[in-house]
Amino acid sequence: MGARQSLIFVVLAMALTLGTVSTASANTTYVPLALRNGLTEMMLRNGWYDLGFGQFQLQDGHYEKKYEDLPPSQAIRVWFIQAALGDLNADGARDAAVILAQNGGGSGTFYYLVAVVNRNGVAQQAAAQFLGDRIVISSVVIMDGRIILDMVVQGPYDGLCCPSLREIRTFQLLGDRLQQVVSASPTPMPELGPITIVSGHCSRSDHGLWLGEDCIGEVRNDTGVPVYNIEAVVTSQNATGQPGVRGSGWSTLNMLEPGERSPFRIFVSSALEWPSYQFAVKGYSTSGFTEYAHLTVVKISDDWDNWNYCVQGTVHNDTARKWCGVGASVTLYDDSGRAIDSQWQHVDAWNLEPGTDAAFSSSFDGYDGHLAGLASYTVVAEGQECR
Repeated sequence: MGARQSLIFVVLAMALTLGTVSTASANTTYVPLALRNGLTEMMLRNGWYDLGFGQFQLQDGHYEKKYEDLPPSQAIRVWFIQAALGDLNADGARDAAVILAQNGGGSGTFYYLVAVVNRNGVAQQAAAQFLGDRIVISSVVIMDGRIILDMVVQGPYDGLCCPSLREIRTFQLLGDRLQQVVSASPTPMPELGPITIVSGHCSRSDHGLWLGEDCIGEVRNDTGVPVYNIEAVVTSQNATGQPGVRGSGWSTLNMLEPGERSPFRIFVSSALEWPSYQFAVKGYSTSGFTEYAHLTVVKISDDWDNWNYCVQGTVHNDTARKWCGVGASVTLYDDSGRAIDSQWQHVDAWNLEPGTDAAFSSSFDGYDGHLAGLASYTVVAEGQECR
Protein backbone atom coordinates (compact mmCIF):
# COMPACT_ATOMS: atom_id res chain seq x y z
CA MET A 1 0.00 0.00 0.00
CA GLY A 2 1.25 3.49 -0.75
CA ALA A 3 3.43 5.37 1.61
CA ARG A 4 2.03 8.65 2.62
CA GLN A 5 3.00 11.89 4.25
CA SER A 6 0.95 14.34 6.25
CA LEU A 7 -1.26 16.50 4.09
CA ILE A 8 -1.31 20.25 4.59
CA PHE A 9 -4.86 21.47 4.16
CA VAL A 10 -5.07 25.15 3.41
CA VAL A 11 -8.22 27.15 3.88
CA LEU A 12 -8.49 30.79 2.94
CA ALA A 13 -11.52 32.65 4.22
CA MET A 14 -11.98 35.64 1.94
CA ALA A 15 -14.47 38.45 1.57
CA LEU A 16 -14.38 38.89 -2.18
CA THR A 17 -15.89 41.08 -4.80
CA LEU A 18 -14.76 40.79 -8.39
CA GLY A 19 -11.38 42.48 -8.60
CA THR A 20 -10.84 42.64 -4.81
CA VAL A 21 -9.12 40.00 -2.69
CA SER A 22 -7.72 39.92 0.82
CA THR A 23 -4.11 38.82 1.23
CA ALA A 24 -3.27 35.18 1.96
CA SER A 25 -0.75 36.13 4.63
CA ALA A 26 -3.50 37.61 6.80
CA ASN A 27 -6.18 34.99 6.28
CA THR A 28 -4.59 31.64 5.49
CA THR A 29 -4.51 28.93 8.15
CA TYR A 30 -2.28 25.87 7.80
CA VAL A 31 -3.45 22.78 9.66
CA PRO A 32 -1.38 19.55 9.53
CA LEU A 33 -3.41 16.46 8.69
CA ALA A 34 -2.20 14.72 11.84
CA LEU A 35 -3.91 17.35 13.98
CA ARG A 36 -6.98 17.77 11.79
CA ASN A 37 -7.85 14.19 10.90
CA GLY A 38 -5.41 12.13 12.97
CA LEU A 39 -2.70 9.65 12.12
CA THR A 40 -1.77 8.68 8.57
CA GLU A 41 -0.39 5.47 7.13
CA MET A 42 2.87 7.23 6.30
CA MET A 43 3.32 7.99 10.00
CA LEU A 44 2.53 4.39 10.94
CA ARG A 45 4.90 2.93 8.34
CA ASN A 46 7.69 5.02 9.89
CA GLY A 47 6.64 4.81 13.53
CA TRP A 48 8.28 3.50 16.70
CA TYR A 49 7.11 0.14 18.08
CA ASP A 50 7.90 -2.38 20.80
CA LEU A 51 6.98 -6.05 20.37
CA GLY A 52 8.89 -7.29 23.39
CA PHE A 53 12.51 -7.20 22.18
CA GLY A 54 13.08 -3.45 22.56
CA GLN A 55 11.96 -0.34 20.76
CA PHE A 56 12.58 -0.02 17.04
CA GLN A 57 11.54 2.26 14.20
CA LEU A 58 10.14 1.15 10.89
CA GLN A 59 11.61 2.74 7.78
CA ASP A 60 9.03 2.80 5.01
CA GLY A 61 7.30 -0.18 6.62
CA HIS A 62 10.40 -2.32 7.36
CA TYR A 63 12.88 -2.98 10.17
CA GLU A 64 15.83 -5.36 10.32
CA LYS A 65 18.39 -6.07 13.05
CA LYS A 66 21.11 -8.63 12.38
CA TYR A 67 22.41 -10.96 15.06
CA GLU A 68 26.08 -10.79 16.00
CA ASP A 69 28.27 -13.68 14.76
CA LEU A 70 25.45 -15.23 12.71
CA PRO A 71 24.84 -15.40 8.96
CA PRO A 72 22.99 -12.41 7.41
CA SER A 73 19.88 -14.54 6.92
CA GLN A 74 19.59 -14.78 10.70
CA ALA A 75 18.06 -11.47 11.69
CA ILE A 76 15.04 -9.98 13.38
CA ARG A 77 12.76 -8.58 10.70
CA VAL A 78 9.51 -6.69 11.19
CA TRP A 79 7.25 -5.38 8.47
CA PHE A 80 4.03 -3.44 8.20
CA ILE A 81 1.00 -5.41 6.98
CA GLN A 82 -1.98 -3.07 7.16
CA ALA A 83 -3.72 -0.56 9.40
CA ALA A 84 -7.17 0.82 10.21
CA LEU A 85 -7.87 4.37 11.33
CA GLY A 86 -10.40 5.48 13.93
CA ASP A 87 -10.86 6.74 17.48
CA LEU A 88 -9.74 4.16 20.07
CA ASN A 89 -9.87 6.18 23.29
CA ALA A 90 -12.90 8.45 22.83
CA ASP A 91 -10.88 11.67 22.66
CA GLY A 92 -12.12 12.63 19.19
CA ALA A 93 -8.71 12.16 17.52
CA ARG A 94 -8.06 9.57 14.83
CA ASP A 95 -5.96 6.71 16.20
CA ALA A 96 -4.86 3.49 14.49
CA ALA A 97 -4.83 -0.29 14.73
CA VAL A 98 -1.68 -1.63 13.08
CA ILE A 99 -0.88 -5.19 12.02
CA LEU A 100 2.84 -6.04 12.10
CA ALA A 101 4.58 -9.29 11.15
CA GLN A 102 7.88 -10.44 12.69
CA ASN A 103 10.36 -13.14 11.77
CA GLY A 104 13.50 -14.06 13.72
CA GLY A 105 15.23 -16.12 11.04
CA GLY A 106 13.28 -19.34 11.46
CA SER A 107 10.13 -20.72 9.85
CA GLY A 108 7.68 -18.79 12.02
CA THR A 109 6.02 -15.51 11.04
CA PHE A 110 4.43 -13.93 14.08
CA TYR A 111 1.60 -11.43 13.78
CA TYR A 112 0.85 -8.62 16.22
CA LEU A 113 -1.97 -6.14 16.68
CA VAL A 114 -0.66 -2.75 17.87
CA ALA A 115 -2.90 0.04 19.13
CA VAL A 116 -1.41 3.43 18.25
CA VAL A 117 -2.94 6.59 19.69
CA ASN A 118 -2.70 10.18 18.56
CA ARG A 119 -0.84 12.29 21.17
CA ASN A 120 -1.14 15.85 19.85
CA GLY A 121 -0.41 14.71 16.32
CA VAL A 122 2.32 12.20 17.28
CA ALA A 123 1.83 8.45 16.79
CA GLN A 124 2.45 6.64 20.10
CA GLN A 125 2.11 2.91 20.75
CA ALA A 126 -0.39 2.24 23.54
CA ALA A 127 -0.53 -1.58 23.54
CA ALA A 128 0.46 -4.65 21.53
CA GLN A 129 -1.20 -8.05 21.31
CA PHE A 130 0.28 -11.26 19.86
CA LEU A 131 -2.19 -12.82 17.39
CA GLY A 132 -0.53 -16.01 16.15
CA ASP A 133 2.06 -17.73 13.99
CA ARG A 134 1.57 -17.99 10.21
CA ILE A 135 -2.03 -16.80 10.28
CA VAL A 136 -3.81 -14.61 7.74
CA ILE A 137 -5.23 -11.18 8.56
CA SER A 138 -7.91 -10.57 5.93
CA SER A 139 -8.97 -7.16 7.20
CA VAL A 140 -8.95 -4.85 10.20
CA VAL A 141 -11.42 -2.08 10.98
CA ILE A 142 -12.18 0.23 13.90
CA MET A 143 -15.84 0.60 14.78
CA ASP A 144 -17.36 2.21 17.88
CA GLY A 145 -13.93 2.36 19.51
CA ARG A 146 -13.29 -1.36 19.04
CA ILE A 147 -10.86 -3.14 16.70
CA ILE A 148 -12.42 -5.92 14.63
CA LEU A 149 -10.16 -8.45 12.89
CA ASP A 150 -11.18 -10.84 10.14
CA MET A 151 -8.63 -13.67 10.43
CA VAL A 152 -7.83 -17.15 9.21
CA VAL A 153 -6.17 -19.27 11.92
CA GLN A 154 -5.17 -22.89 12.39
CA GLY A 155 -8.06 -25.24 13.03
CA PRO A 156 -7.77 -28.35 15.22
CA TYR A 157 -6.41 -30.47 12.34
CA ASP A 158 -4.31 -27.79 10.57
CA GLY A 159 -0.55 -27.58 10.60
CA LEU A 160 1.08 -24.23 11.34
CA CYS A 161 1.72 -23.80 7.63
CA CYS A 162 -1.86 -24.08 6.54
CA PRO A 163 -4.55 -22.15 8.48
CA SER A 164 -8.13 -22.76 7.33
CA LEU A 165 -10.41 -21.62 10.17
CA ARG A 166 -11.97 -18.16 9.82
CA GLU A 167 -12.37 -16.13 13.01
CA ILE A 168 -13.68 -12.66 13.80
CA ARG A 169 -11.90 -11.25 16.86
CA THR A 170 -12.74 -8.00 18.61
CA PHE A 171 -10.37 -6.03 20.85
CA GLN A 172 -10.79 -2.93 22.97
CA LEU A 173 -8.03 -0.63 24.22
CA LEU A 174 -8.08 -0.43 28.01
CA GLY A 175 -5.25 1.80 29.20
CA ASP A 176 -2.00 0.11 28.19
CA ARG A 177 -3.46 -3.24 27.10
CA LEU A 178 -5.72 -4.70 24.44
CA GLN A 179 -8.58 -6.72 25.87
CA GLN A 180 -10.30 -9.28 23.65
CA VAL A 181 -14.06 -8.84 23.75
CA VAL A 182 -15.91 -12.15 23.90
CA SER A 183 -19.65 -12.31 23.27
CA ALA A 184 -22.19 -15.09 22.84
CA SER A 185 -22.97 -14.00 19.29
CA PRO A 186 -20.08 -13.46 16.83
CA THR A 187 -19.28 -9.89 15.89
CA PRO A 188 -20.03 -9.29 12.19
CA MET A 189 -17.56 -7.38 10.07
CA PRO A 190 -18.99 -3.88 9.48
CA GLU A 191 -19.68 -2.75 5.95
CA LEU A 192 -17.49 0.06 4.71
CA GLY A 193 -19.10 3.39 3.99
CA PRO A 194 -19.36 4.80 0.50
CA ILE A 195 -17.25 7.12 -1.58
CA THR A 196 -19.53 10.15 -1.62
CA ILE A 197 -20.16 12.74 -4.31
CA VAL A 198 -20.09 16.20 -2.71
CA SER A 199 -21.94 19.07 -4.40
CA GLY A 200 -21.79 17.73 -7.96
CA HIS A 201 -23.42 20.13 -10.43
CA CYS A 202 -23.42 20.89 -14.17
CA SER A 203 -23.70 24.07 -16.22
CA ARG A 204 -24.16 24.65 -19.94
CA SER A 205 -20.93 25.24 -21.81
CA ASP A 206 -20.43 26.41 -25.40
CA HIS A 207 -16.82 26.75 -26.53
CA GLY A 208 -17.05 26.73 -30.30
CA LEU A 209 -16.77 23.09 -31.32
CA TRP A 210 -17.40 21.95 -27.76
CA LEU A 211 -21.08 22.04 -26.80
CA GLY A 212 -22.37 20.29 -23.72
CA GLU A 213 -22.40 20.31 -19.94
CA ASP A 214 -19.43 21.19 -17.73
CA CYS A 215 -19.82 19.18 -14.52
CA ILE A 216 -17.74 19.77 -11.39
CA GLY A 217 -17.82 18.48 -7.85
CA GLU A 218 -15.83 16.62 -5.22
CA VAL A 219 -15.54 13.03 -4.05
CA ARG A 220 -15.15 12.28 -0.34
CA ASN A 221 -13.71 9.06 1.05
CA ASP A 222 -16.19 7.77 3.65
CA THR A 223 -15.01 4.15 3.51
CA GLY A 224 -12.76 4.20 6.57
CA VAL A 225 -9.75 2.98 4.55
CA PRO A 226 -7.51 4.66 1.95
CA VAL A 227 -8.84 4.52 -1.62
CA TYR A 228 -7.12 5.08 -4.94
CA ASN A 229 -7.90 5.94 -8.57
CA ILE A 230 -11.39 7.31 -7.96
CA GLU A 231 -13.63 7.69 -11.00
CA ALA A 232 -16.73 9.88 -11.10
CA VAL A 233 -19.50 9.21 -13.61
CA VAL A 234 -22.28 11.62 -14.64
CA THR A 235 -25.38 10.60 -16.60
CA SER A 236 -27.94 13.03 -17.98
CA GLN A 237 -31.65 12.42 -17.35
CA ASN A 238 -34.76 13.57 -19.12
CA ALA A 239 -37.90 14.83 -17.42
CA THR A 240 -39.08 11.29 -16.64
CA GLY A 241 -35.71 10.19 -15.23
CA GLN A 242 -34.63 8.18 -18.24
CA PRO A 243 -30.85 8.18 -18.83
CA GLY A 244 -29.29 10.04 -21.74
CA VAL A 245 -25.66 10.85 -22.44
CA ARG A 246 -22.88 9.81 -20.09
CA GLY A 247 -19.42 11.05 -19.20
CA SER A 248 -16.71 10.08 -16.71
CA GLY A 249 -13.47 11.42 -15.27
CA TRP A 250 -10.88 10.73 -12.57
CA SER A 251 -10.54 12.69 -9.36
CA THR A 252 -7.58 15.05 -9.36
CA LEU A 253 -5.83 13.23 -6.52
CA ASN A 254 -4.89 9.58 -7.00
CA MET A 255 -5.13 8.74 -3.30
CA LEU A 256 -7.59 9.74 -0.59
CA GLU A 257 -7.28 8.92 3.09
CA PRO A 258 -10.53 8.50 5.09
CA GLY A 259 -12.44 11.77 5.22
CA GLU A 260 -10.38 13.49 2.54
CA ARG A 261 -11.79 15.09 -0.60
CA SER A 262 -10.66 15.55 -4.18
CA PRO A 263 -12.23 17.53 -7.01
CA PHE A 264 -13.31 16.11 -10.34
CA ARG A 265 -14.37 17.75 -13.59
CA ILE A 266 -16.29 16.07 -16.42
CA PHE A 267 -17.39 17.50 -19.77
CA VAL A 268 -20.46 15.79 -21.22
CA SER A 269 -20.77 16.47 -24.94
CA SER A 270 -24.39 16.99 -25.95
CA ALA A 271 -26.30 19.25 -28.32
CA LEU A 272 -29.35 18.90 -26.07
CA GLU A 273 -29.93 20.52 -22.72
CA TRP A 274 -30.96 18.03 -20.05
CA PRO A 275 -33.08 18.89 -16.99
CA SER A 276 -31.03 16.86 -14.48
CA TYR A 277 -27.92 14.75 -13.97
CA GLN A 278 -27.13 11.69 -11.87
CA PHE A 279 -23.67 11.24 -10.32
CA ALA A 280 -21.95 7.99 -9.35
CA VAL A 281 -18.45 7.14 -8.18
CA LYS A 282 -16.16 4.17 -7.67
CA GLY A 283 -12.68 3.67 -6.24
CA TYR A 284 -10.21 0.94 -5.42
CA SER A 285 -8.59 -0.26 -2.20
CA THR A 286 -5.23 -0.86 -3.87
CA SER A 287 -2.98 1.63 -5.62
CA GLY A 288 -2.08 -0.75 -8.45
CA PHE A 289 1.60 -1.02 -7.44
CA THR A 290 2.12 2.77 -7.50
CA GLU A 291 2.83 4.55 -4.23
CA TYR A 292 1.59 8.08 -3.63
CA ALA A 293 2.36 10.73 -1.02
CA HIS A 294 0.60 13.91 0.02
CA LEU A 295 3.28 16.54 0.54
CA THR A 296 3.55 19.80 2.45
CA VAL A 297 2.41 23.07 0.87
CA VAL A 298 3.95 26.37 2.05
CA LYS A 299 4.26 30.02 0.99
CA ILE A 300 0.79 30.22 -0.50
CA SER A 301 -0.48 33.49 -1.97
CA ASP A 302 -3.30 34.58 -4.26
CA ASP A 303 -4.19 37.59 -6.41
CA TRP A 304 -6.33 38.80 -9.27
CA ASP A 305 -4.74 39.52 -12.64
CA ASN A 306 -7.50 41.33 -14.51
CA TRP A 307 -10.13 38.58 -14.94
CA ASN A 308 -7.82 35.78 -13.87
CA TYR A 309 -7.57 34.53 -10.31
CA CYS A 310 -4.13 33.13 -9.45
CA VAL A 311 -2.96 30.88 -6.61
CA GLN A 312 0.77 30.31 -6.12
CA GLY A 313 2.77 28.34 -3.60
CA THR A 314 5.62 25.97 -2.90
CA VAL A 315 5.58 22.21 -2.39
CA HIS A 316 8.12 20.92 0.13
CA ASN A 317 9.24 17.30 0.22
CA ASP A 318 9.74 16.58 3.92
CA THR A 319 9.84 12.80 3.38
CA ALA A 320 12.93 10.60 3.13
CA ARG A 321 12.43 9.63 -0.51
CA LYS A 322 12.19 11.20 -3.96
CA TRP A 323 8.76 11.72 -5.55
CA CYS A 324 7.94 12.23 -9.23
CA GLY A 325 5.09 13.89 -11.10
CA VAL A 326 4.56 16.25 -8.15
CA GLY A 327 1.77 18.77 -8.50
CA ALA A 328 -0.78 20.83 -6.59
CA SER A 329 -4.55 20.48 -6.73
CA VAL A 330 -6.32 23.82 -6.16
CA THR A 331 -10.09 23.84 -5.61
CA LEU A 332 -12.20 27.01 -5.43
CA TYR A 333 -15.45 27.22 -3.45
CA ASP A 334 -18.39 29.58 -3.15
CA ASP A 335 -19.73 30.74 0.20
CA SER A 336 -21.92 27.62 0.52
CA GLY A 337 -18.85 25.36 0.29
CA ARG A 338 -19.67 24.16 -3.24
CA ALA A 339 -16.74 23.58 -5.59
CA ILE A 340 -16.92 26.03 -8.50
CA ASP A 341 -13.57 25.40 -10.19
CA SER A 342 -10.47 23.25 -9.81
CA GLN A 343 -7.08 22.81 -11.41
CA TRP A 344 -4.09 20.50 -11.20
CA GLN A 345 -0.73 22.13 -11.82
CA HIS A 346 2.66 20.40 -11.87
CA VAL A 347 5.46 22.01 -9.90
CA ASP A 348 8.53 23.44 -11.61
CA ALA A 349 10.61 20.30 -11.00
CA TRP A 350 9.36 16.91 -12.19
CA ASN A 351 11.39 15.04 -9.54
CA LEU A 352 11.35 16.35 -5.98
CA GLU A 353 14.28 15.14 -3.90
CA PRO A 354 14.05 14.83 -0.09
CA GLY A 355 14.24 18.22 1.61
CA THR A 356 13.77 20.22 -1.60
CA ASP A 357 11.11 22.68 -2.74
CA ALA A 358 9.40 23.44 -6.04
CA ALA A 359 6.94 26.19 -6.94
CA PHE A 360 3.54 25.96 -8.63
CA SER A 361 1.15 28.56 -10.02
CA SER A 362 -2.51 28.02 -10.98
CA SER A 363 -4.51 30.56 -12.96
CA PHE A 364 -8.32 30.48 -13.23
CA ASP A 365 -10.14 32.33 -16.02
CA GLY A 366 -12.94 34.35 -14.45
CA TYR A 367 -14.04 36.19 -17.60
CA ASP A 368 -17.44 34.44 -17.73
CA GLY A 369 -18.23 35.55 -14.15
CA HIS A 370 -18.38 32.09 -12.55
CA LEU A 371 -15.79 33.18 -9.97
CA ALA A 372 -17.89 36.10 -8.71
CA GLY A 373 -19.01 34.02 -5.72
CA LEU A 374 -15.49 32.85 -4.80
CA ALA A 375 -15.16 32.54 -1.03
CA SER A 376 -12.41 30.03 -0.23
CA TYR A 377 -9.96 27.55 -1.69
CA THR A 378 -7.96 24.47 -0.75
CA VAL A 379 -4.53 23.34 -1.91
CA VAL A 380 -3.31 19.72 -1.78
CA ALA A 381 0.05 18.51 -3.14
CA GLU A 382 0.66 14.95 -4.30
CA GLY A 383 3.54 12.98 -5.78
CA GLN A 384 4.03 9.43 -6.96
CA GLU A 385 6.91 7.00 -6.72
CA CYS A 386 9.71 7.40 -9.26
CA ARG A 387 10.27 4.44 -11.58
